[in-house]
This record gives sequence, C-alpha cells and structure tokens, in this order.
Amino acid sequence: MHKSVFVSAICLFLIACQLSSQPSPQASVPHQEKWGIYSLDLDTEDVNLLYSSPKRITTLRLNSAGNKFVFSQTVGGDEYEHEEIFTLNIDDQNLQQLTDNEQWDIYPSWSPDSSQIAYLSFRDTDLDVYVMQSDGSNQIRLFDSGWHDSDIHWEENQIAFTANSRIWIMNDDGS
Repeated sequence: MHKSVFVSAICLFLIACQLSSQPSPQASVPHQEKWGIYSLDLDTEDVNLLYSSPKRITTLRLNSAGNKFVFSQTVGGDEYEHEEIFTLNIDDQNLQQLTDNEQWDIYPSWSPDSSQIAYLSFRDTDLDVYVMQSDGSNQIRLFDSGWHDSDIHWEENQIAFTANSRIWIMNDDGS
C-alpha cells in the first residue's frame, strides 16, 4: 500500500460495527440499524454514518485509492449461505452487490490496483480462493487447498491466506 493512501485511510478511519439497539445517552454516534459503516474526522471528532443495515457486515476493507470499501454482508437470511460480497463508494454511498448466489462468499480483499477482488467462497466441498473483477464480473476459482481457506489478504502480486492451521502464499495468478 502506498504511504499516502495509508495515511488517508488512517485519517478517514472507517469501521463496521454492531450497535446495541439502545445507544448510550452520551453517545454521539448516529445509527439507524444494528450494523453500520462510519467515518471519523480525527480533527473534529465528528462521526458520520455512511451505511446502515439490519444485516451482519464483516471484513470491511478500503481500496488503494481510499474511496471505496469492499465487505461481506448477509442477504435474505442470517445463515452463512446468505453472505455476499458488496462494494460501497465513500463519497456517494453507492452500494453494489457483487456476488449473488446461495453460497458463502466472505473475506474480500482488494488487489493492489483495486481492479480485482480476491475472496473465499463455499461453492464446492470447502472454502476456496476466488477472484473477480471489481465490478463483480469474471468470478473464477483461483485455488483450492483441499481445506477451508481463511483470512485472505492481497499484497503486491501475492495472495496470503490460512488453511489447515498454516499460512499459505501464492502468486496472484494462482501458482
């Protein structure tokens, strides 16, 4: 990650969290639903709600330009098979669902140039590493370790993940 983007990400400080149904009377954190994505202005300490949902939001990641999130969220139910991948623009809050299937799609991670997203999907007998274009097109299985893969992260031209209690690293072409 470039230093300037890293600094921008820290200054923007974006989070996904679960709120209780009744916020503290002293809380100045706006919310509408149980889950939300927020921005925090470090200078003024103002907190702004960017996106709110009654459904679970997990694995929130900011792209290299610092203007778009990728995350997973449940859709149409609370079970694992209802978790899909979404993107959200920070400036206009344009929410886009990228995956739409009856499989578990989780742990999205941006490619360094933000043109692709690696993620895990349970489309066969276990969680495998998949990759797609940032608009959700061209979804392909990149790697199957034979175990449930987890904790995926894309850095430079390599993708790191865990499987079978080990850390794996592969090239971003699946080799």
